Amino acid sequence: MVQKSFLRNTAYWQIGLTLFAALMGFYLSENPAFRTYEEGALDLFFKSQPPATNANDIEVALVFVDEYALEKTYGYYDPIPRRYLARLIDTLASKSPHTIGLDIVLLDKMTVLDPAGDTLLAAAMKKTGNVIGVSIYSENERGEFISQQPHAFFLDAFQGIGFATLPISSGGGGLAMVREVRPAIKTDEGALLPSFSAMLYCRYRDIPVEDFTTAVLTQRWESVPPIPLYEGAMIINYAGPPSVWEKQADGQWLQKKAGRFPSFRSSALTAETTLPAALFKDKIVIIGNGSEFARDQFVTPFYSAQYSYQMMRGAEVHANAFHSLLNNSGISKLPSSWVFLLFLVIGYVMSLATAKLEFWGELLTCIGLIATMRLFGYLIFTIYGYWVPMVSSSVTILIAFFSMAIYMALTERRTRNEIKMMFQRYAPKSYVEELIKDPSKLELGGEDRDISIIFCDIEGFSNIAETLPPKKLVNLLNSYFDVMTKAVFRCGGTLDKYVGDAVLAVFGAPIDHPDHAMQACRAALEMQHTLDTIRDEWEAKEYPPINVRIGVNTGHVVFGNFGCEIRYNYTGIGDAMNLAARLESANRQYRTGILISEHTYERVKERVIAREIDTIIVKGKSIAVKVYELMTKKNDPLDERREKMRESYEAGILSYQEREWETARSHFLNALQVLPEDYPSQIYLERCDALIADPPGEDWDGIFRMTEK
Repeated sequence: MVQKSFLRNTAYWQIGLTLFAALMGFYLSENPAFRTYEEGALDLFFKSQPPATNANDIEVALVFVDEYALEKTYGYYDPIPRRYLARLIDTLASKSPHTIGLDIVLLDKMTVLDPAGDTLLAAAMKKTGNVIGVSIYSENERGEFISQQPHAFFLDAFQGIGFATLPISSGGGGLAMVREVRPAIKTDEGALLPSFSAMLYCRYRDIPVEDFTTAVLTQRWESVPPIPLYEGAMIINYAGPPSVWEKQADGQWLQKKAGRFPSFRSSALTAETTLPAALFKDKIVIIGNGSEFARDQFVTPFYSAQYSYQMMRGAEVHANAFHSLLNNSGISKLPSSWVFLLFLVIGYVMSLATAKLEFWGELLTCIGLIATMRLFGYLIFTIYGYWVPMVSSSVTILIAFFSMAIYMALTERRTRNEIKMMFQRYAPKSYVEELIKDPSKLELGGEDRDISIIFCDIEGFSNIAETLPPKKLVNLLNSYFDVMTKAVFRCGGTLDKYVGDAVLAVFGAPIDHPDHAMQACRAALEMQHTLDTIRDEWEAKEYPPINVRIGVNTGHVVFGNFGCEIRYNYTGIGDAMNLAARLESANRQYRTGILISEHTYERVKERVIAREIDTIIVKGKSIAVKVYELMTKKNDPLDERREKMRESYEAGILSYQEREWETARSHFLNALQVLPEDYPSQIYLERCDALIADPPGEDWDGIFRMTEK
């Protein structure tokens, strides 16, 4: 029995490896260096989620300034002529938008190209009274934000300014990608600045900008709706892929695919036939650079073959950020405590499956768990806006799978080695290997088994022991045990134990074998034959001649490990075991070499040559059993003299059982004439004489009751 130490307690290791897997997965989910992989998984959710259908989607309109509106009139389009921007703002103002967001940085005046254009633009913005401008920021080596505001000439014309700088993170293939926006920053000079989308949001919701920036930077939301932030930034919940415009041969732009927000080309607004006012009334209108050469284009989660690798213009990114703020739909990272708890659960399920299932079950569980986590993460993302770390959850599952599999492999190897060590000294190699392949065939603690038992003892061992020096006696016993045990192994048996000079072997345990009775008979014959072949070798070593008596029985026993944790024995318990020992002893009564019970004989009678010896009741029992002398196998016939003796003997047994004493006596005499030393024939001759002289009553059963063990 394998002692259950801590190192082999699967439950402890399952808990420990679950914790290890969860900690590793959690560490990766919190590690900035691993975030790029998690973001890649998040991008898949963006591409897979259904289009946003919130009513607030329609509150934004986009206007892209294009070259077609500029080249012929102004002769240049970069930088965008200020007087054209003035004209565009005047046109939009006539359509009554709620707010105009100008996503074009006005860091300088155009004193050379168009000094009057600056004046016209400033005047147009003041007249409109609802224009929000943009600034930009950079980050110094100390991590401080340095702000660059629009030229002072334009400051009074804006109703607010927000920074348009977008944080860039790494994406698939090393691309710079925009996934988030900082709603507010604190500059190196201590100023609190909102982002462009946040400024639009504050104006649309009528929230004081100072209250908003303070709430964001302190994360106290007493007077401002809370915003999900991750390391100071809000993950933009992109409402959909970018709009797709294609430049035609004549310089005009044609929209090939609409985005989530209605978008227009400025040339359509400032043309002689302008767009309807209803398209812009009471909306947030964001003006951005729509030139094919503009650098204001970004890779987003939708940048893939599925969407023709289309980049998204900055104005559209800000529109998505504004949409996330307006609907409070920014993506929240699942709280760390929830992530760790989730990893514990999936890690435990995976380790439990690995401990309980076979390989294919483990593999299917692993794949199923990863797929389930993907589905769970997707549903949590689309329904509740939470970001579940998908890659680290998969890593958690894989770590739990492989670590538990390694543990199980190591413990299985250890268990196999223990089984091998336990059985290799008393079971044939093929059986030991089968046990190693399937240890479940060995039920520790005992189970009911149908087996055959051999009990083999040396005849007159006490006298031999008295005549030999101890060392020579040990050598003789070792040589005897060696040949007897090998004979058992060759026939598929298992050594149960040595009891003094006796050998106890079993067939059909620990591995089932349907033909265990024949295996036992074959082993008994081979044990006798092997002993005959080595007598000359022992005689040369001056060992005394040895004869053995063998008893063979078949029946049900309780077979398994018996004892205590520090001392145990793998053996069988039951009357069938005891009867085999009694049959070995009964050989003395009949001077036979191998006696088998009727239970064994009935299973092998078509394949062996045996003769009925007697019906006996062994000492201490009340049930009679027929016993037979096993003589040889059917395919290895007896010599002529012994065969003739057996025929006469068996005829005598039949007559004896029919109470025909005279006829039986004649047959036994014939048997003794053929083989005078046949002792069973002598016994029955004497019994016949006694029964002829004193015939028994009608209750005679012919059973011989043994008085000695």
